[in-house]
Amino acid sequence: MAETESISLGGGVNPVGNNAPHLPYYPRAAPKRAKKPSKLKSGEVVHGTILDVPTSKQAIVRLPAGTFRAALHGKLRKGDALYFKVMETRPSLILKVFAVSVKMGGVEQSVADMMRMLDLPALPFYIELISYLKKSRSTINRDEILLLYQAYHTIGAENVKDIPLPQLFYILFEMRNAYLPNDLAIFRKIAPLFASEKSLKSAFMAIEESLGSLPAGLAKTLRKILHPLKTGANNPKLLLSSFRLDSTSGDDNLYRILTSLIRASKQPGFNIPKAVKAAAIILSAIEAMQIWNLIASYAGAFMHHLLPFFVNGKFEIVRIKYKHPKSGKAYRRKKSELPISGLPIDEFTIVASDSKLGMAAAKGTALNKNLSLTLPANSDAASDNLKLFADELRKSLVQQNYLVGAITFSTMSDDELETDRESLPPSNQNFSIVV
Repeated sequence: MAETESISLGGGVNPVGNNAPHLPYYPRAAPKRAKKPSKLKSGEVVHGTILDVPTSKQAIVRLPAGTFRAALHGKLRKGDALYFKVMETRPSLILKVFAVSVKMGGVEQSVADMMRMLDLPALPFYIELISYLKKSRSTINRDEILLLYQAYHTIGAENVKDIPLPQLFYILFEMRNAYLPNDLAIFRKIAPLFASEKSLKSAFMAIEESLGSLPAGLAKTLRKILHPLKTGANNPKLLLSSFRLDSTSGDDNLYRILTSLIRASKQPGFNIPKAVKAAAIILSAIEAMQIWNLIASYAGAFMHHLLPFFVNGKFEIVRIKYKHPKSGKAYRRKKSELPISGLPIDEFTIVASDSKLGMAAAKGTALNKNLSLTLPANSDAASDNLKLFADELRKSLVQQNYLVGAITFSTMSDDELETDRESLPPSNQNFSIVV
């Protein structure tokens, strides 16, 4: 066997709280003088392969810098390939399990194998989360998994039991991207923004179906508000303003009139629970959107806008997300340099989805009315649908005095469309990465 050096496994991140799952602690091996200086550096992430497992607490690991004997958890097997993070190099080399690849040798690994290598307990939360991330990630990071569980545990599983886990994961990731604390009150305020568009669409239809039962004054004002939404699909300014909290036109505002509806429901004789429930759903979404976008504008996270469309006799809700890398409180531009609608956008991503088109996006750059666009979609069918509107899109932009360069089309996963996530190189490469 090749000459090896002694290393041990660092502790990493562990969930907190009385109900947190037990994750075994691996003590450091006794320091042992290395027979040759290690070429590894503290902070590096390196790919390693388990060559042998001589005992339940030790393994022989091949790393880019050589072969080492490591104190590792007993679930690893010969042939396992994963990433380690170098914690210390002296007096002995200290590693911790960092991540595993979704595919090994071109074959997708099972959730069970990935959990085994990451030494995670077989809890439904971990199983569902790894299944969720496998669809869009090339690697699964152990500390990220544990941090998300910590957020889930801090907010309280009993407080989010009615939220589907994929939706919950999405909200927790967005909160993390915006540097928000794991606070239940904050979670409850912003969660309605990330609810399914289906529930919001149903709420709009319920309001319209209830117009005949509402008091005459409320019904008249709501009809006045909903009418331009049904006929103004080509007016982005109107659609974007439909979910605003403020208005300069008195009651001609969706938020204000639905607030009046909720207030009226407390009066004797008002018995239209369907409309009241629908109004509460829409109001919660509007409030959540305003709160989130204020936070996101400072944090440089994705901002969200919900746009109601009326298509084929029913409402559809389109979600537009946008982010630019130079957003946030540290970024300032002169007004004369702002290229689009007064917003300081140099690079942008807008993501929209609806029940028929699926998820699609516009990614590009804007500089003094010069646009370059890439239009990715989550399937070939969605991409083909987008191509049908390419000429119309170019014509519309030209009419608004934009100079449009190339418009290209591509496909990518929903997660890639929604957010920019960095991933490690594929596991079949011999490399080390400085984090």
